[in-house]
Amino acid sequence: MIVSPNPNIGSETQIQFLSKAGRVHNLFAINQFTGQTYHLLNDYQAIDGDNTVVLSTQSLSAGSYFFRLSGDLYIATASFIKH
Repeated sequence: MIVSPNPNIGSETQIQFLSKAGRVHNLFAINQFTGQTYHLLNDYQAIDGDNTVVLSTQSLSAGSYFFRLSGDLYIATASFIKH
């Protein structure tokens, strides 16, 4: 999983990931370092191959965040910093 830009100083962040399981349903969550969930997408449908999710970060306060993407066969995490 690739997060860019990182650290984030703008209004959006892109999360890129590769799905090898075909079209699958995913849970996509953004958590602050403290564990508080800021964004939850319960039924994100990834396609087979490269996927990009664009996330607005305007409402996030400065700090450290973690993205978690989980599907039937995998869990992936990445971190980013919001300035």
